[in-house]
Amino acid sequence: MPQAMRRERQESPRDVRFITFGCYRRLPLLRQAWAKDIVVDHLAHTRSRLGYQLFAYVVMPNHVHLLLHPDVEVAKVPRILSALKTRTSRLILQRLWAERPAVVVRATSERGEPHLWQPGGGYDRNVFSRQEFLEKARYIEDNPVRKGLVLFPEEYAWSSAGSPVLGRDRW
Repeated sequence: MPQAMRRERQESPRDVRFITFGCYRRLPLLRQAWAKDIVVDHLAHTRSRLGYQLFAYVVMPNHVHLLLHPDVEVAKVPRILSALKTRTSRLILQRLWAERPAVVVRATSERGEPHLWQPGGGYDRNVFSRQEFLEKARYIEDNPVRKGLVLFPEEYAWSSAGSPVLGRDRW
């Protein structure tokens, strides 16, 4: 079977990025409020440490969407994602293991390694126009509404539309 071609990220100092990454095997490993809180807290931490602008985000039960502009002089997207995923994975899996070990067993690979995040970089694309930027921002913030979690984007505490902890950078 031929190996899938790997696309290289195109890093440009002026490009905004739309990024999606999911939980291992699309499991709802972020179902609990505390798990989503950890992701939002670490988004704030990595943003302050690695200097990227965060225009829109949402933490769903089984995936995360980000619309950001990295400062490529400080950190490119792979470093941002690595910092975010490494910290959140350790904390969330540790707590899940203590509270819900059966969930961690389902999130364990054939090699016996538990995972929070699906391996790889997820979906990543450059956003080139203002229209596409607004489309992606709305798509991200409306995600909880489309999934039936809330009636209005502002009601969802783990997104740039409704978070009391981490807002969004100015558009």
